[in-house]
Amino acid sequence: MTLYIISYDIPADAAGDKRRYKLAKYLSGIGLRVQRSVFEVRLQPEKFLNICGEIEDIIDARLDTVRIYSICANCSAKSVFIGSRASCEYESAIFF
Repeated sequence: MTLYIISYDIPADAAGDKRRYKLAKYLSGIGLRVQRSVFEVRLQPEKFLNICGEIEDIIDARLDTVRIYSICANCSAKSVFIGSRASCEYESAIFF
């Protein structure tokens, strides 16, 4: 499995609030919320395009931004967290 970091920026207006809620709910179902607009998702690489399609169906690409970063296992094992800790179900994480 590959770790993906998914972050988003959606405008704070009535329509944006609805999309943001829907996207957060979707991402909460497939991953771990680590910050308000950042999720860690572990999945098989072949499912990546399906996830992208689901996200594209939720957001307004003219107004919203979603960034997805693929993190290799070696880099994931070197992750460092500073500050208040999110509920973490992953191994090899260092918290300060």
